[in-house]
Amino acid sequence: MKRVSFYMVCTPDPHEKRRREILKEFPEVKTLMTTEPRTKYYIALNILLQLVAATYAVQIADPQLFLLFAYAVGGTLNHSLFLAIHELSHNTAFKCIAYNQYMAIAANLPIGIPYASAFRRYHLQHHYRLGQELDTDIPSELECWLVSYSATCYLDHVLRKTLYLSMYTVVYALRPVIMRPEVMQYDYWFWVNVGTQAAFDLGVVAVLGYQGLLYLLLSTFLAGSLHPLSGRFLSEHLLLTEGQETYSYYGPFNHVLWQIGRHVEHHDFPNVPFTKLPQLTEIACKHYAEPSHTSSWSETTLQFIFDDSLGPHRRVRRDSGGIKSE
Repeated sequence: MKRVSFYMVCTPDPHEKRRREILKEFPEVKTLMTTEPRTKYYIALNILLQLVAATYAVQIADPQLFLLFAYAVGGTLNHSLFLAIHELSHNTAFKCIAYNQYMAIAANLPIGIPYASAFRRYHLQHHYRLGQELDTDIPSELECWLVSYSATCYLDHVLRKTLYLSMYTVVYALRPVIMRPEVMQYDYWFWVNVGTQAAFDLGVVAVLGYQGLLYLLLSTFLAGSLHPLSGRFLSEHLLLTEGQETYSYYGPFNHVLWQIGRHVEHHDFPNVPFTKLPQLTEIACKHYAEPSHTSSWSETTLQFIFDDSLGPHRRVRRDSGGIKSE
């Protein structure tokens, strides 16, 4: 079986170079670096829809139908809220940083587990230290060993990768805390996040019963498991083309997930709000036509599962000690 380790490089983050080139050639891109006032209304609608869905879910007596509803409806709505929190971590909804953080805590509520404040810290490290040691988006050595390195045969590898993706919500949540606990800070925002979430969860139980909270938590778990939208976790940075570490997707799911598919563009200009990313693609089209892009998140998921050379280890790792700026 073709099992290789991480793809090690000593080159700088390619997004920095592309950003400079685009700004030099298309200075009008600077006008896209603004806030999007409509974001708060989209988030409020998303929260409302999930609460309405939870109200309906508690009336579903059939366990199988309840599970299907949580997967199809709840998983989709909560995955959208994942990306709403991601959008707010870049301060693109309000000029005031604190307002973005408060809104992220609100968007966190239907997810059931407080993570918005921690995500903000770890995600910004992902942007500033792409592929480096502090980038907790890179799978751990333990993940690679459990999923790929210790697999005994092709079928075993396929089954392990399937189980890995089905549990990816848990992996994604625990990896940063285990790998880089020093990044986490138990500050004001952490406790506001925890306290607000605890009060909301108790309110859900009081109004809708335990089944209402179960629906929200199950929706969160399924949103990051083998769900059509969760293929974007792989599609964003899985090494499919040698030397290319970030990929874009231009399909219809972008309208559900805050244009997160335009991931090359997002890493080039993380302070451009989601509504402006299509304009960025259009303005600098020649810069975004060259990199490979994925046509389907589900196709990438299937490729990951059934291609024996792919696994959590197929990521670009950057040796920060050898990086030289260009």
